[in-house]
Amino acid sequence: MLAKRISTEAGGTETEVRGVLRQSLVEAWGGFAADRFPVCDSARALIDQIDSGKEEFSYTDLDLLISALEFSLKELGQEEFHTITGYDFSFGVGTLTQLKKLVKELG
Repeated sequence: MLAKRISTEAGGTETEVRGVLRQSLVEAWGGFAADRFPVCDSARALIDQIDSGKEEFSYTDLDLLISALEFSLKELGQEEFHTITGYDFSFGVGTLTQLKKLVKELG
């Protein structure tokens, strides 16, 4: 549900949304700036959940997805984001915008 809803509005496929969220978590958990990401253990657990196909996420999970994506976009910047994650920076920004919109709608 999460990936499908975001993909429609972010201009990508469900697989791409799951991928950019997963890669952002990977970067936050184990990338060059991982020591500055405060919840590395939670990020690792969420990577496993995304890999297993989980579609429903708690507010805590959604906050972590937002934090990881923001962190990755900020730390990597436009060129490195694509190099490290395999996704365009603009797609990451669009996914982040839609994820924040979804959380706001859920209240």
